[in-house]
Amino acid sequence: MQKMNKKNNKKTYFYPVKVEPHKEGGYHIKCPILQGAFADGETIEEAIDNIRDVMKLILKYREEREKKKFYIPSLPFEKAKVLQDLNVTVTI
Repeated sequence: MQKMNKKNNKKTYFYPVKVEPHKEGGYHIKCPILQGAFADGETIEEAIDNIRDVMKLILKYREEREKKKFYIPSLPFEKAKVLQDLNVTVTI
């Protein structure tokens, strides 16, 4: 589900992500419901920032490419709040 910001017409999407530590240090993060959304970072915060950038690119590409209504999988806001795994919000 998305929330629309009426001031600037931007949409906010809510996504679950899974964070895994690398054996050699740092973290790998992926979003299981958005194909191609994964990133790495030295810290969890850096990994989250990196995947948010990747997800924005994927969503903007889909929006521009399809120019019509298209399905973007995301979680309902209420469900995103209660998940125990980490969630990332993406605004485009």
